[in-house]
Amino acid sequence: MDNTPLKPVAATAQEMEYFVADAAGGDVKAVAAFLEKHREDIDRRNEEGWSALRWAARYGHRRVVKLLLEAGASIDLNDRDIMTALLYAARYGHTDVARLLLERNADANKKNKAGWTSLMWAVRNGHKDMAALLLGTGGLALDEKNEDGATALMLAVWNRQTDIAGLLLQAGASLHEKDNAGMTALALAQSAGDTDAVRLLEQWKKKRAGNPA
Repeated sequence: MDNTPLKPVAATAQEMEYFVADAAGGDVKAVAAFLEKHREDIDRRNEEGWSALRWAARYGHRRVVKLLLEAGASIDLNDRDIMTALLYAARYGHTDVARLLLERNADANKKNKAGWTSLMWAVRNGHKDMAALLLGTGGLALDEKNEDGATALMLAVWNRQTDIAGLLLQAGASLHEKDNAGMTALALAQSAGDTDAVRLLEQWKKKRAGNPA
């Protein structure tokens, strides 16, 4: 009698579509059932280039994200837009998902193809709790730039997220970086006529120069 273990059978394209859709919909039971049969396909993308972990994070389904990670999903796997699960969680403000990913050592400095980091997405979309969570992560690169040369601080100023700009400055974000147009965060605030941001940035500029007055 041949006791050679049977090789796992790869999921069909249709099964992959259902798997990714179930992850996007937060169907824990369906995702678990798929993994029982096709765990080797956990990181496989569907025909559109999306992975189950990416979709679960995009829609904030923490239980599905946890299940996928425990089953061995690659935490920093990206999709066709070079977006990881953490990038999606940060973009859409799913702080509980992001916290789980960071606890599992997701790379908080990963960029998508346009150069956007998780911190940039959180700032751009006004997710203050997400920004605070990311800023508490060790080794976070505060002054990374996207394809336009913008830093997280510049995005906070441009999108009138003054509270988040304050968090960034407290964490040590640079006031001297310039975007591709040669504009600093302060110059952007001045050009937008945002008096609150101008006041905040000038206060921090004086403080760092050793002149708190």
